[in-house]
Amino acid sequence: MADDGNACKGPESSTDNYNEDDEGTIDMNTFFRARNTLLLTLVLAHMTAGSAELEEIVVTAQKRSESLQDVPISMTALDGKRMEDAGVASFSELARYVPNFSISENAVNTIITMRGISIGANQSFEQPVGIYVDGVHYGKSRHARNALFDIQQVEVLRGPQGILFRKNTLAGAVNITTAEPTLGAGTSGQVAVSAESYDGEIVEASANYSPSEKMGFRVAFKDRQREGYNDNGFANEVNGYATEMPSTDETMFRVTAVLQPTDNTTIKLKHS
Repeated sequence: MADDGNACKGPESSTDNYNEDDEGTIDMNTFFRARNTLLLTLVLAHMTAGSAELEEIVVTAQKRSESLQDVPISMTALDGKRMEDAGVASFSELARYVPNFSISENAVNTIITMRGISIGANQSFEQPVGIYVDGVHYGKSRHARNALFDIQQVEVLRGPQGILFRKNTLAGAVNITTAEPTLGAGTSGQVAVSAESYDGEIVEASANYSPSEKMGFRVAFKDRQREGYNDNGFANEVNGYATEMPSTDETMFRVTAVLQPTDNTTIKLKHS
C-alpha cells in the first residue's frame, strides 16, 4: 500500500511542477511582448520626429518653383549655407559633393564630365554639360573656372536637358542661383576673412538693405589671392612670369536689386 501511496503522490508532484513551469513561461511571454511593444513605440516616435524635422527643398530645375520630390529628374541640390560651411568656392570643389560629376583643368581647357560623358581631349568641341548662373549660359568651358560666391542654391541635373536648357546639355546641366536681398529685413551684412594653403587669403563680404517689403538691395564682394605650388625656374623679372604657378588672383562683386510691386510681379536686376 505504501507503494500505491507513493505512486499516487508522483503524479501530484509532477502536476505541481508543470504548473510552475507554465506560469513562468507565461510570465516570460508577457515580458517579451511588452518589450517588443515598447521598442516599436520608440521607433515609431523617432520616425515621426525625424519626419517632422525634414524641410521642403524648393528647386527651379523646370523653370518654376517646385518641391524636389515632385521633379522627375535625377538631381542634386545644395544650398548656399551648406556650401559656405563646406568651403566650396569653385566648380571643381563643387564636384566633390555631387555624384557622377567631375571637373578637371589643364593648361588650356576645362573638362566637365557628367555620367562619364565629356569632350575629352577635343578642345574644339562644345561641353556636354551646360552651366547657367541666374539663367545666363556660360558658353565657354573656361567660364567654369570662375569662383563661386554669395550663392543661394546650386542644382546639378543629370541627363539630357535640351527641352528646358537648350543646346550643350546632352549629359546634364548646372543651374546656379545667386543670393538675393531679403525683403523687409532692414539692414544686415557679414564679413568673412580666411586663409588657405600656399599663402592664400580670402575676403568675402555681403550687405543687405531693404527699405520696405517691396524693395531690396544686396551687394556682395570677394577677393582671393593664392600662390602656386610649382616653382617656375624660367621666370624672372625680365620676362615677367610668375615664379610660382598656378597662382590665383580674383576680385569679384555683384549688385542685386529686387522690386516687388505686387504679389504676382517681381523685377530683378543683377550686375556682376
